[in-house]
Parts: sequence; structure tokens; C-alpha cells
Amino acid sequence: MDQLACIELLESALQADAKRRKPHVRLAEKGCWEWIAARTPLGYGQVRFRGTRELAHRVSWILLKGEIPPDQSTRYGTACVLHRCDNPSCVNPEHLFLGNQADNANDAVGKGRWGKRGCKGEKHGRAMLTESDVIAIRKSGKPTRALAAEYAVSQSAIAHILKGRTWGHVKESI
Repeated sequence: MDQLACIELLESALQADAKRRKPHVRLAEKGCWEWIAARTPLGYGQVRFRGTRELAHRVSWILLKGEIPPDQSTRYGTACVLHRCDNPSCVNPEHLFLGNQADNANDAVGKGRWGKRGCKGEKHGRAMLTESDVIAIRKSGKPTRALAAEYAVSQSAIAHILKGRTWGHVKESI
């Protein structure tokens, strides 16, 4: 089955479970099928499926590859569905593979998404600033209140940047 036929199958299965007229998926670079509907704060697609909220890449696996095998050591009671492409919004089953929690952690470490305390800076799924923003904040000399308003973050976030408590890995020249 070609890519467009698979996407149509995925879309038609999801239409039956949701009252949505817009597409859920778009073709993106590197062959990813990016989920463009609801997402988690970490960028994973989510959808109602079989009466419950599920991660979209797991639903894609179920619809296009078959049921996910049981694994009681994981959060879902089934195996983990991991991304080869390292794109959390991708639902292309050819970019997905099955593993366990250890495989998931090892994959994240191997791809540089896991530091000593987790992902740093822009690689963190909830980052609201870029490294360029951090450098500009450090160089600006403006009051924390003004910087917080300008970058839509809290004053304490700005203070932590200025005191080097966060974003310490960012050097002044980028």
C-alpha cells in the first residue's frame, strides 16, 4: 500500500471516531507524516480512539501494522512505539518500531535527547525560548519585568537565566 493510501486509511478510521472534517496528517520532509491535529505539550499527536485518548503514533501503528503486543513493564501495559525519525508528531508506521521502556530510554540517549537531567534548552519539548533569545536576554540590560513581558515568560524564568541557574549550556556567541 502506498503512502497516500495508508494516510487515507488512517484518516477514514479516525473520522469514524471523531467529528473532524479537517485532515489529521500532512506529508512533511524526510517522509514523515506529521500529526497536525491535537498534540501533547511534548509534541506527540493525540486523538480519541476506541473511546479513550491515545497517542496518535500508537493509533497509527494499530491501524496500519496491527495490535501492539502486551508488555506489563510499561505505562500502557503494551510495548512502546518508538520513532526512528525522532519526530514526536510523526505517525508514519515505517518510521515507528516497537520496544520496551529501556529501548525508549536508550534511543533517547543515543539520539542526544537525554542529558544528565533530561533534555536541555531548545531540545526540551516545553522550551519557550531559543538559545538566541537567551543570549539576547543576557545582553539586553533591561529589567526582568520588561524581558518577561517581551518573551512571554515569567520574571523568575528571566532571573534564572541571568543568574546562570538555567540555560547554563548556552555560550554568549551563537
